[in-house]
Parts: sequence; structure tokens; C-alpha cells
Amino acid sequence: MPVIKTACLVLILSASILWYHATGIAFVAYGREAFIGEFPWQVSIRGYSPSVHKCGGVIISDIWVLTSASCIKSMNILYPRIATATIDITRPGIIYKANMIFYHPDYDTYDHSNDIALVKTQFKMIFNQYVSPISLSNEPLAFNETCEIAGWGIEHFDGTSYSKMLRITGVTIIDREECRSIFAQENVQLGEDQFCARSDMGGACRGDEGGGFVRRYPSDVLLGLISTNFCTLDNFPTAFVDVYLHREWISNTTGIQFPDHVH
Repeated sequence: MPVIKTACLVLILSASILWYHATGIAFVAYGREAFIGEFPWQVSIRGYSPSVHKCGGVIISDIWVLTSASCIKSMNILYPRIATATIDITRPGIIYKANMIFYHPDYDTYDHSNDIALVKTQFKMIFNQYVSPISLSNEPLAFNETCEIAGWGIEHFDGTSYSKMLRITGVTIIDREECRSIFAQENVQLGEDQFCARSDMGGACRGDEGGGFVRRYPSDVLLGLISTNFCTLDNFPTAFVDVYLHREWISNTTGIQFPDHVH
């Protein structure tokens, strides 16, 4: 995937792969490898015994990680682990145990609406140049904006292993109605709080869900979370949860006070 300065997160696909699209989560083609500290809010959400990567998440405070509900639900464990300062998922940084999980009360597994969850760590995460939180957007999404996504997801929808290294690519927001029409052709419903972005080079796949859709300039701001729908191939969009629409729930659940909304 090419490097795009105004950007969002995800994974890599081999150049020789034919273009398909199939049910799954998200997928990334030709993504470049991230370097340590480039995405300090990115975490690997992991199982335990053994501690292996399952999906992504985003640090929003020293005890709170934001991710997708579908990410946590798919793990079927009580308390996942949170790995910070990680580029190589076989060599995670500091690992924290989660001790509380909050799912959005209106999460719908059919249309994936409200696909958002909060994970609280047992102890405060240590912040430094490699680990830090990201701010949430205080304004509605802008059509045609390009952001970055990152993740360790599988390289192809029928792949069997995650990317060893964190990968990054840029994707651009498309019209919501156009996106709904595209997904409807595959008999997939999208929630009213979801939006789509895509690139000619790909998107996200299984293992990327829960990762952030991030505007990098002039400052790093979280706009969305990778949701569960389709591995992105053949220019098929990636679906995201619109974080701006969930600021009140996030604030009420965590106690974090965000800057006033822009009207």
C-alpha cells in the first residue's frame, strides 16, 4: 500500500494475489511497515495462555482502550490482554490485563450498528514516546477525506496467519449511500453509525478490526474504528464505526471529558 500522509490503519496483501471479496472483517494490500512509536495509540488485543494477537484497539487514556464490540465478542474470553508499544506481534511490548469490558448497549450483530466497546486495564498504562493516547474527533466526518489505518490482520481473506509486523495504509471516505448500495449487493446491512472508506490498494481484514481510522495532520485525531464486515479486495470498501457519534457514550462510561462538539 502506498504511504498517504493524511491517513488510516491496516495490513498487507501479496502483489500476486487475485482480487476477490468475501465475508470477513477487513484487509490491507501493499501496506508499508510501521516503525516503533509511529502509532503510539495502537494496541494488540490478545488472548492468554498463550498470549496471541486477536484484533486491534486504540488507547484513549491511561486505563481505557477503545475497540470494536465484534473484536472482543469474537474472543470468547473474560479478560483479554492489551499489548502496547508493539510492532512485531511475536514480540509484544508491555502487556496489561483488562479487568472490565463495556459493550455499547445497542450493539447489533446483524447490521453491526454500535459496534464499539471499551476495555479498562487493571493498572495504568505507562506513557512514553512509544505509548500515548489519541484524541477523539469533535466534528462530523468530511466526505472524501483520506486517513490512515493500521493493523496486523491477515493478508488475504482465506489466509491462516496474521501479519507479523504492523502495517499501514491510507483510505478515503466515500459517500454513505454509495457504500450502503455496495454492501447491499452482498446482502450486508450497515448500521446508521457506520461509514466507509477505500483505496485502490485495499483496506482491512480479519485481525484488523478494532483498529483506528486516524487523521494524521495537523494533529492525530481518531475518526473511526475498523468494524466487522468484508475483507477489502477489488476496491471493496472497509466499514468503520463513526467515533464522533459515540462521544457521549464514551464520556459517560469512562468519565473522560472531551472538548465541546463543533456545530
